[in-house]
Amino acid sequence: MSKEISKWDLGSSLQAAAAPALVYSVQNVLVQTAYPNITSLMFNLLNQTKTLSAAVFVYLLMGRRQSLVQCLALAMLFSAAVMLSTDGSGKTDSEEKENNFMWGILPVLGASALSGFASGLCQVTLQGQKRNSFIFTMELCVFSTISLIAGMAVKDATQFSTDRLFFGWTHYTMIPIACQSVGGIIIGQVTKYAGGVEKGFALIAGIVVTGITEFVLFDKPLENKMIVAGALVSVSMYLHMHYPYQAPTATAKKKA
Repeated sequence: MSKEISKWDLGSSLQAAAAPALVYSVQNVLVQTAYPNITSLMFNLLNQTKTLSAAVFVYLLMGRRQSLVQCLALAMLFSAAVMLSTDGSGKTDSEEKENNFMWGILPVLGASALSGFASGLCQVTLQGQKRNSFIFTMELCVFSTISLIAGMAVKDATQFSTDRLFFGWTHYTMIPIACQSVGGIIIGQVTKYAGGVEKGFALIAGIVVTGITEFVLFDKPLENKMIVAGALVSVSMYLHMHYPYQAPTATAKKKA
C-alpha cells in the first residue's frame, strides 16, 4: 500500500478517477431525488437494472461478452423494471402517479444507467490498469466530493451557511454515511476481482432485507407486482452469475 501511495501522482489520478467520479456524482443526485418519491423496495428492485447497463458498458468498453442464458437473465431484469414502472394499483390520483414516475422511477432508472457506465469505467481502470482498489476508492470519493461541492456552489452558495448545511443532522445521520463508506471499499474489491456486472448479484439478499424491513418498520404489505418483480430479479441474477459466457476453445474453433 505504501509503495502504491509513493507512486501516486495527480495526472494519472485525474485520468483514472475524474470521469467515473463525475458520473457517480450525477448518479447520487438522481438517487437522492428518487428516495422520497418511491418505496424503498421499489427503489431497490429498479436499482438492479444497473446490472443490465453494466453488462452493456462492460461489453462496449472491454469487449466482455454475455452468454445466451445471461442475455435471457438480463431480459428478465428489464421485464421486472417495466413491470415496476407501470402503475397497476388503480389509484385515481393522477398527479401523485405523475410525481412518482417523474421524480421517483425515472431518476432511479437514470441513476442505474449511469451506475453501469461508471462500473464499466472503473472495471477498465482496476482490471485493465491494475490500479490499487483502496487508492482508487479514495480518489473517487475526493473527486466526487469536489464536483458535488462545485455544483452546490453554482446552484446556490447560501447552502454552505452553517444553519443550512447541517440542518436536520442527528447522531443517526452518520449511519448511512458509514454504510456508504464501507460499501464503497467493498465494491472496489468486488469490481477489481469479480467485475462490475457480478457485483450486482450480491444485492439479492438486500432485496429480501429491504422488503422485510419495509414491512416491519412501516407495516406496508407487499403488492403482487413487487413479489413477482422480486422473484424475476432474484432468478435473473442467479442465472447470470451461474452461466457465464465461455469463449470457444481452439478445438471448437477448428471444428467450426
